[in-house]
Amino acid sequence: MPTKSEVWLAADALRAKNELVSIRTVRPTLRNGGSYRDIGPHLATWKKARTYQPGIELAGLPDFLQTKVVQAASEMWEAAMQAATKHLETAREQAAAGVAIERELRDEALAATDKLEFEISILRRDVERLTAELDEAKSKADSFQAELMRIRSDPPDPTRARKEAREKSRKAWDKLIRELGEILRRLPADSAGLTLDELLEAITPEMRQFAHSKGQEIDRRTLQKKIATRVLHGKYVTRVGDYYQGIVEDEPV
Repeated sequence: MPTKSEVWLAADALRAKNELVSIRTVRPTLRNGGSYRDIGPHLATWKKARTYQPGIELAGLPDFLQTKVVQAASEMWEAAMQAATKHLETAREQAAAGVAIERELRDEALAATDKLEFEISILRRDVERLTAELDEAKSKADSFQAELMRIRSDPPDPTRARKEAREKSRKAWDKLIRELGEILRRLPADSAGLTLDELLEAITPEMRQFAHSKGQEIDRRTLQKKIATRVLHGKYVTRVGDYYQGIVEDEPV
């Protein structure tokens, strides 16, 4: 929310540049912006204190004429205000400020419509994304619950657990290195292949996410070890010097 001082400084700066002072012109110059209802009351008090008359100032009159016109208008205003009761004076000021705000809000409402519609479309996309994430989270929670029930009904066997973990790791790395093999096979025919570091860079965020979901982390040392095992068994990739090349598998393992 802008302070009175910030609004007044912005209004003074616009007036010094002989530019129109209004909520529409003041708002973009504020560091943190602000709503029309926040800016309006401060700007109304500024216009009164500065005896701001945009029709006179922007008309291009000589300074001495502007001064005389403004002075005459100020004297007439003061005479009228003194003729009113204190109650009417307060009511009139409040009404004038309210009318000025409402008029500017009305004039700028149409201009803000497109922006609001754009923001609404973004919010709708966010809702759709969050709904999808919630559905995914519920699905994972159901899987975790089912796994928890299975574990509770079936006491853990350390030997079997280790075997299952090794098999899970093997399948995950088989899938990852098979995908790397496909990347290598898509290289131009005259390509020597990719080095280990280049293969590491070729791993996509989706592949890393898959590995992480299977409890595996991909680093240079681990990748080199896992590829070496597949090269030894003639699966997915082969090595020629410092380069790795893809090989054709009859049936994916």
